[in-house]
Amino acid sequence: MNLQCLKPQRKSYYKESEYGS
Repeated sequence: MNLQCLKPQRKSYYKESEYGS
């Protein structure tokens, strides 16, 4: 899932989500 495509309000949060997935 490319969460980065969503509003990059918290890049660190999305980055962690990618690794967490």
